Amino acid sequence: AVLKHRQRVRIHLGTAEVLGRVVRYDDGWVQVRLESDLVARAGDRFVIRSYSPVRTIGGGQVAELDRPRKRITSTEATLLAQIVDGDPAVRLISAVQLSASRGRGLGELPVIAAPTPNEVSALVTSLPDNVVRFGDRLYSATVVARTIEQLCLRVDAFHVARPLEAGIERALLLAGFATDLATHALLAAEADGQLTGRGGVVARPGFEAGYSPAQRVLRDPLLEQLRQAGLSPPSVPELTATHRSNDVRAVLRLMESRGEVLTIHPDLYLDREVLAQALEGVRSGAGPGPLGAGEFKTVLP
Repeated sequence: AVLKHRQRVRIHLGTAEVLGRVVRYDDGWVQVRLESDLVARAGDRFVIRSYSPVRTIGGGQVAELDRPRKRITSTEATLLAQIVDGDPAVRLISAVQLSASRGRGLGELPVIAAPTPNEVSALVTSLPDNVVRFGDRLYSATVVARTIEQLCLRVDAFHVARPLEAGIERALLLAGFATDLATHALLAAEADGQLTGRGGVVARPGFEAGYSPAQRVLRDPLLEQLRQAGLSPPSVPELTATHRSNDVRAVLRLMESRGEVLTIHPDLYLDREVLAQALEGVRSGAGPGPLGAGEFKTVLP
């Protein structure tokens, strides 16, 4: 009998019987969208029967258990065939490559690649070059390399758009990526020198933030104003209004990265020398006991 697209069928695997609908693809592969859960693993054989009247149509073999609802490319069809017919290493590689950025957990190996316990141990101990392990998950080396490349391109674009910034914030860099994979890929990129972490930001190695001519003119007046303000500095919005420039925050961030000012609040920056003088005043004015509120005020600049 010929299976029809969207035909309702009965799947018999072991002692279980589950209803589902058949989705046929042009390359000959069939996806059965089950109406209830079924315990299975890659390589399992099953019998398929018509819904009504009940008669045997044929049999099949499980290749992938959590296939997304989308068409199968020629590359994916090859990988699916290798899961069915390949040796344990080939089945593992194919299953990981099919998972794309989702990766596969080590605990899934007996289900997605159907190795024996001894084969699982051997596979995990000596992974092939095209599979990368991050923690307890496996990813395709190609997907990891592509993710690192995308991270680097995003950092490059940020440097061009924000030359004043020491680097892009990690959370912003990772936004939009598959979180687990991107986080591990970023660490790998930092480990091999493609990217470098600077506190809470990420940059390209050797990148140095720099002022444009207009921003260089803005730096000195900002520093002088903060120095004059002492321990009661104006806020970033106040400084922006005073200097009529949208570059104020970026200039202050660069000044902070160079150790000229300190941030005490997202909108408040303090001149480093002012803070150093205040700390020295407290140290020199401190007696054998704690400073009272009145004494504390007198020793501050």
